[in-house]
Amino acid sequence: MQGALAALPARAHFNYIAQRYLTRSLETGKKAIQRRLVWAGKHLASFQTYTGRDVPTHVLELGTGWFPTVPIALWLSGVDHITTIDIVDLKRVDYFRAVLPVFLSYTHEELVSLLPRLQVDRFTHLRDLAVHPERLNMDETLAAFGIRPLIADAVATQFESASFDLIVSNTTFEHIPRATLAAILREFARLLSADGIMSHLIDISDHYSHFDKSITPYNYLRYDESLWRWFNNAALYQNRLRVSDYRVLHTDAGFTALEQTDTTDHADALLTIVLAHPFLQYTHADLIPTRTWIISSKV
Repeated sequence: MQGALAALPARAHFNYIAQRYLTRSLETGKKAIQRRLVWAGKHLASFQTYTGRDVPTHVLELGTGWFPTVPIALWLSGVDHITTIDIVDLKRVDYFRAVLPVFLSYTHEELVSLLPRLQVDRFTHLRDLAVHPERLNMDETLAAFGIRPLIADAVATQFESASFDLIVSNTTFEHIPRATLAAILREFARLLSADGIMSHLIDISDHYSHFDKSITPYNYLRYDESLWRWFNNAALYQNRLRVSDYRVLHTDAGFTALEQTDTTDHADALLTIVLAHPFLQYTHADLIPTRTWIISSKV
C-alpha cells in the first residue's frame, strides 16, 4: 500500500493520512513526545560533555519530519538559533496544532527531568502560545522559538563554513541512500565549527516492524537487492546500512567518533533470519544493533 502511495503526485499527503489514521505510526501522544525530548536532552548533554559549554549557539538538525519536537526542546533549553532542514516539507498545521498542546500536559518538574536546562520563561511562553492551538500560525510560532525550517538539499547548502557548533539528526540517516549520505556528511564537515560536535541517532531496524509485530527488526536482511527494491519505496526508503557502514562514512567525511552507543535488545531474533547474500559479509556484532548513536567531531 505504501509503495502505491509513494507513486502518487501528492505522496506526502497520502502517506500522512495512512500513518496517522491507518497504521497509527504517526503518534500524537505524550509517550511519542517524551521519546524525542529524551533525544534532545542527550544531544545537549553530549555537547556539554565534549565541548565544555552549556548550550550551543547555532544548531543544525537534519530531517524536520512531521513535527519539530527536538528543535522546540532545544529552544526550551536555551538554544537561540536552530535551523532544521528537510528535502520535503512534511509539516502540517493540523498536526502541529494537535501535538503542541501535548507539551502542556507536562508539569515543569517532568520537563526538567527530561530537559535539565529547561528555561522557565520559555516554558511559560510556550504555554501562553498554546492556550488557543486552533489559532496558532505555525510559521510565526516557530520563528518566535528561534526555529528556522528550511526545505533544501543538505548536500549543498548555502550556509557559511563553520556556522554551526552542533549538528544533529534523529532517525534520519537510515532513510538516505549511501552516496547521498556521504555527500551530506562532507557538507557537514564544512559547516561544523572546529570545536563543535555532531550527534546522530540512527534507527537501523526494519521500519515495517514498528507497526507489523509479525516480523522482526531484522526482517529486511532476508532480501537481496533485486527483491528488496519491490518493498522499498520513496515514502519509507531504507538504506539497510549497518553500524560499520556508518563508521566508515563518518571517517571518510573527516570525522572521528567520540562515542558510539548500540542498542542490541533484539539479538536473539537475528537467529531466526536467513541472511541474504549482501549481509553475509558483516560480522554478527555488526548485524545485531537495531539502533546506534554516534557522537563525533572533526579530525
